[in-house]
Amino acid sequence: MKTPKIDFSDLKKLATSPELKEELKSIEKETVPQVRDVWLEHFLEKTKCPKCGKSLNHFDKNFKLIKRIDAHKGFYDKGQWILYDIMEQNLIPQEGNFNVSFYPQRIEKLEFRPESLSRVAKKSEEMNFKELYLYIKQVFTLTL
Repeated sequence: MKTPKIDFSDLKKLATSPELKEELKSIEKETVPQVRDVWLEHFLEKTKCPKCGKSLNHFDKNFKLIKRIDAHKGFYDKGQWILYDIMEQNLIPQEGNFNVSFYPQRIEKLEFRPESLSRVAKKSEEMNFKELYLYIKQVFTLTL
């Protein structure tokens, strides 16, 4: 299998701390593709949108991360979200790593409305059994 070429100029935008910058240098220098892929996955797990620090994560039915979207801002209009300054990471299943793309603007049909964002999120350890059950049921429904 041919090793995919990584565009490090895009990844440098994500290296917002000294630790991430050092990790990225290690990834660039790595010559063993499998080791580089593990480092790259670790790097992407720790990154956030450099402008807003928020992420939208999409999981498959086994709760494996398959897509992550970071956007500087977004607006809800007529049942859809309009996102700006987007970084999107999509899982390449055959390779087990992520393709990173950037977009100035895009319309997304997301499974939540603005009023959902106003709810205060609780940590799982702060929820009682019923709250935890309803939360898991909601997450499971969104991933199908």
